[in-house]
Amino acid sequence: MPALLEIPESTAVALISDTHANLTALEAVIEDIAKKGLTQIVMLGDIAGKGPRPAEVLDRLRQLEIPCLFGNWDELLIRRLVETSAPEMPSMTEALEWQRAKVGLERLEWLRDLPYALDIPRASGLVRLVHASSKGVWSRVRENDPLENFYELFAATPEVGLDAPTPLAVGYGDIHTVLVRHLRSFPENNPSLRGKMVFNVGSVGNPLDSNVPSYAVLHGSSNLEISFIRVAYDNELECSIAKKSGMPQLEEYLEETRTGMYRPRGLT
Repeated sequence: MPALLEIPESTAVALISDTHANLTALEAVIEDIAKKGLTQIVMLGDIAGKGPRPAEVLDRLRQLEIPCLFGNWDELLIRRLVETSAPEMPSMTEALEWQRAKVGLERLEWLRDLPYALDIPRASGLVRLVHASSKGVWSRVRENDPLENFYELFAATPEVGLDAPTPLAVGYGDIHTVLVRHLRSFPENNPSLRGKMVFNVGSVGNPLDSNVPSYAVLHGSSNLEISFIRVAYDNELECSIAKKSGMPQLEEYLEETRTGMYRPRGLT
């Protein structure tokens, strides 16, 4: 069963994801959330990886006691701690070792123990949060995928729990792209999914539909209400920090953060 976030149904929740070790963007988003009077934040995974300050981002989230989910880059970083994990791609070894050295063993162990899913109670029903999908952190649902892929986000699986209840909506991160889909029923699909909602909160530290960080607000109204917010930040400051950090794959990171366009690093 997914963990249940035990907060009042009327409490609005800020949903962030994919900080990717970009502390500059994270601080800008946290400041914006605070200005809006929001006191509850949930992080949907991919805390570290890619950017120059993985330990600092992780420590900031822990300092604020923000519930966090397990992401695919978090899985990459903890692979040395899990004997059954898949081997690393050679193109990623140097960057991952650099990230691991910055994060340190205690933080890696903390990442390893993060949950895959979290349910938030609303007056209208449960909202489930996952990093990529109900099938795990490497089974992603992209914005142009067939509608059937979005239905699968509601499945009860070993990752979220075979006895997990069907939520009203599913929110996720991973693809770094803000989206909302309202589901229609097909004869071959479960008719109970008609009218369900899927949404993606985008990315704080590595947006790929824009170069401006995004987050979502799950409101506490009696209806299911979600809004999306873009927060401008000092990208050149982040690039300057990255240049001084000694991080591998610097050029790819600089181009992604400046343009919002994906640069391959051996991962799909």
